[in-house]
Amino acid sequence: MREQKFKEAKVLFKTSNAILLNWATGVGKTLASLRLIDKNKKIIVLCQELNHIENWKKELKKHKLEFDIEFYTYASMHKIEYKNFDLILDEVHWCVSDLRLKRLSNLKYDRLIMLSASMEESDLIKIKEVVPSLKVHSVNLQTAIDAKVLPNPKVIIVEYELDNKIKQCVHFKNKGSNGKIYTCTYGSYYKTLLLAKKEKNYRLVCACTEYQKNKILESEGAFLKKQAFRNQKLWKVYNFKMLEIKRFLAHCKTQRAQDFVESLRIASKRFIVFSSSIEQSNQLSTRSVHSKSKENQRYIDEFNNKTVNELYTVKMLRESINLVDIQCGLIIQIDNKERSPVQMIGRILRGVNPEVFLMVFVNTKDDYYIRKNLKEINHVRKSFKHV
Repeated sequence: MREQKFKEAKVLFKTSNAILLNWATGVGKTLASLRLIDKNKKIIVLCQELNHIENWKKELKKHKLEFDIEFYTYASMHKIEYKNFDLILDEVHWCVSDLRLKRLSNLKYDRLIMLSASMEESDLIKIKEVVPSLKVHSVNLQTAIDAKVLPNPKVIIVEYELDNKIKQCVHFKNKGSNGKIYTCTYGSYYKTLLLAKKEKNYRLVCACTEYQKNKILESEGAFLKKQAFRNQKLWKVYNFKMLEIKRFLAHCKTQRAQDFVESLRIASKRFIVFSSSIEQSNQLSTRSVHSKSKENQRYIDEFNNKTVNELYTVKMLRESINLVDIQCGLIIQIDNKERSPVQMIGRILRGVNPEVFLMVFVNTKDDYYIRKNLKEINHVRKSFKHV
């Protein structure tokens, strides 16, 4: 399949000076881009992270490829505005901010190849405004699985329930500062809130269970959504509330994730854990790969050399990093971005019969995000495990 898709892309590239290879992880878009480009010309490759640049260099060395290539991160795009070259944009979805798109419009490239494993339609629209001649060639994750280029993963939805017995959570509601403080439990929350709202400034502190706090947050989200249809400015407030819900659910999973990781260790599995935040990843392991760590390459090399059998990350390992012999992966939290679960699952497809464990709180936003974002893998082997 790889050769056939490359031939299709090559024909398409002849019709324009710009192409997007929107290919699933593992199909071979990096090598395909180098085959499409003119070896005798100056090539510049833009990446999001320095680790991604190192991965490119390793690929070139591994395949004994010699090209005249300069590497830069997207943060350094301004340094190449007055050069002539062929251009490759790796993981191009990182180039859709207003500033980076403006800088892209200033570049004087001859030919342009963009790479992504999961380009969302909204991002593609923005890029086409800057590069109207762009042609798109896509190979999604399901197509790669059907063609046996990638293994068919077994996705296990690990279901949990929010605790509704122990009052271990606190929900705050604030207006202004230095206001009167009200305290309550969930049973008297809304009554106390009405009382507090009579004050000019107030702070309400509610002792509640995980389940009760989630109910309050979802109720606030539903109210904001209704208001946003009348006042467009409130959509930002609503989106922030959805982010708050996601972060709360992820926080509640930390201890549960620690217990699950221990079960993988006992089973002698080689695994990768995708955490929801740097803080959570550091709680799970002192050997975590993320933007604030200075030991990322060492941790990756030790995993690939099989010195260690577990690897923890947040977003950094979702793309452009080669990992070997992964038996399973644990995804603690997904969100409303279509790209994120596809990237994480694609990264786990590096072994024989890989297993993907996806932690979910039943009857919460988790359920909705799973139904929405696993559509691309339409007949993947799914099973459920209730903990």
